[in-house]
Amino acid sequence: MLALLGVLMFHAVSSLVFGALGTLPGQAAWPYIVALYIALAIAAVSTFLRRLSWRIAVLAQPLAGLAIAALMGFFYGGRLTDNNPTWALVGAIACGLLGGLVTLLVRTLLVASIVGLLGAIAAYGLAFLLWVSGSNLFTTGTWGRGLTIAAVAVVLVGVTLGNVLDGVRSLKSHAATSFRQADLRNCTFSDTQLADCDFTQAIRR
Repeated sequence: MLALLGVLMFHAVSSLVFGALGTLPGQAAWPYIVALYIALAIAAVSTFLRRLSWRIAVLAQPLAGLAIAALMGFFYGGRLTDNNPTWALVGAIACGLLGGLVTLLVRTLLVASIVGLLGAIAAYGLAFLLWVSGSNLFTTGTWGRGLTIAAVAVVLVGVTLGNVLDGVRSLKSHAATSFRQADLRNCTFSDTQLADCDFTQAIRR
């Protein structure tokens, strides 16, 4: 399932990003390009923020799931209806709500790994889009804005790598023992190695 979602997400993001290149403000498609930037940014940043603490993850992970699913729903909703913008928006809203709900209610390592890896694809897509935009500004002599945008793109590459590593780490721990939210105050683990165990929100002492 993870491989399938990864392929679908990569295809959607790469198609949307390459389709956005060359679109200028004032053109009919420009509002969709702005929405693409926003959705990619939300997916990338919220996927990164959820790794800081479980308290932040409570809000960040559903937000990441919503943005990731909305991107896929927009692309495939439009693709399956001959690029009909109405159905693309319907697909974005429906899939976004579903993705947000699933990642809010289902808090497992598998879901965390899926969000991490799909969020990495979104972060890389945004990094590529910003890098191209910054390069175009260099050619027109707008060095200040170009360097700023290029710097943000480099940071997003770091976010991409961090999300990939987090997703792989969560995936490796998926089959391990889970003590999530367990009351372990009267438990002893003497002479026991507890590598790759999930102690999220567990009560220890």
